[in-house]
Amino acid sequence: MKPQNTEFQIVEWVRAYCLVTGQHGYKFFAVPGKTMLERVLWAVVLVLCLLAAIAMVWFEWSRNDVSPTLIALDTSHYPIWKIDFPAVTLCGVNRIQKSRALTVSKEWRLPPGMTRDQILHDLIFLSQLIDMDGSNVTELGRMQSVLDMNNITAMAALQSVMLPCEELLTKCMLKGKILKCGKYFKVLKTPSGFCCSFNYQANKKDSSPLLQTPSGRVNPNRSYRMSACAFQMGLTVLINNHIEEYLDASMASYGVKVRLLRLRFK
Repeated sequence: MKPQNTEFQIVEWVRAYCLVTGQHGYKFFAVPGKTMLERVLWAVVLVLCLLAAIAMVWFEWSRNDVSPTLIALDTSHYPIWKIDFPAVTLCGVNRIQKSRALTVSKEWRLPPGMTRDQILHDLIFLSQLIDMDGSNVTELGRMQSVLDMNNITAMAALQSVMLPCEELLTKCMLKGKILKCGKYFKVLKTPSGFCCSFNYQANKKDSSPLLQTPSGRVNPNRSYRMSACAFQMGLTVLINNHIEEYLDASMASYGVKVRLLRLRFK
């Protein structure tokens, strides 16, 4: 068997490369069935494109050589105690607690002809103040008459039948210390109903000092900030969902919605 000519091998390698490469245009230069004129035209196009690419690279290289881009970092370290801890809001899927609804249905005065079972049933429609629905107008009107008779607003009534934060949150830990959840989580009115919120700025007008830094300085007008990095230094909450108390859930599920809010936007 005669060894193949070296020049012939190089041509075959070039042809194989042109056929399999992902570069645009090369396969038309080597694909079988093309005339010599077509191959020459494609060769000219490829050479012009290559020259244009070289010219662009040379132009950018020269411009960067004359006026290079300079980047200077003051420091790559930013203390974590200068970063606000986010506001954490926990919203139970169940917006009306069954036992509390039974209690208020027995305590409220009722219009003539209205039974306790009816008011217990109509309490469910209080949640429509959050997700407004045009139906059930009769029940809403009947509920409004009860609220007027007892001199109570709809929002106050809805808050009275929600699961209290002290019962939803059984244990809280912040910066590795066990805390009383009711002291740090406050009731907050949200688009999901009444929720339990931690570190929300609007709830801090009369709160105790909040900012703690390694230097020990305290500022009562600022949010919580951590003094070190570690998951133990963050917020940990143990939740009792009281599944047996579900009366009006915002979705076909059990659980708690968690919302994180950035305190400052720049």
